[in-house]
Amino acid sequence: MTSFALLQFAMVAERSIALWKCNSYEMYGPRIGVLFAAVSIIMALGATTWVMWNEDFHQHSVYCSAATIATIDRLQLLLLVLCGIDIMTLLLVGVLFTCNDIAIKRNHFNLNSSYQLHENYSVLRIILPLILFQTICYAIFSGSSGIIFAFRHRFTLVGFRTFLAAVYVMPYYTLISPILMWSVIRYSQRLKATKLKSLIKREKSGNDVYFKTYLEMWNNRAVLKR
Repeated sequence: MTSFALLQFAMVAERSIALWKCNSYEMYGPRIGVLFAAVSIIMALGATTWVMWNEDFHQHSVYCSAATIATIDRLQLLLLVLCGIDIMTLLLVGVLFTCNDIAIKRNHFNLNSSYQLHENYSVLRIILPLILFQTICYAIFSGSSGIIFAFRHRFTLVGFRTFLAAVYVMPYYTLISPILMWSVIRYSQRLKATKLKSLIKREKSGNDVYFKTYLEMWNNRAVLKR
């Protein structure tokens, strides 16, 4: 959960660098992406360790949430931070999409920059639904669990665990996220296949006919000279 939010932010940051250095980004190779992925995973492991550091694992738990008396405050803070990261990622996606669109409309780019600009569209198309879904899940869970945590002293232990289990949306998030990711990737692949077919089967324009006729005349003249 934590690594997913950080990796999505890292993907948008990596694409922002690709837009900024679109003419020379290929020179960096996969190093930037690998670095961002490694940092995201290390930060996620560190955040999880920090949240669970005071947990007594010798006690039995009757529900699947990581929120216990020892971890409630830190877990709530982590969820709020992750929700903020998702909102920031959404804002960066909007800014990146706008800047990318402006750069394409300028029509002043070479092959390297053209590839990076169109790759930005592909990446944004894939991660935007995932970010939206994740932000909604975090907002629902953070808001509802925050209210329960704030009034936890008024609940009995059974009542607290019952209400917390009722608003625990993470199993649904875990189930739906891979399906959503698979659907988005499949949709992106179909778009690429459709675009490739349209380029192969596109109708001939007047310029195509002209240059084809010119090429045939040039070849015939070369044959006659022989």
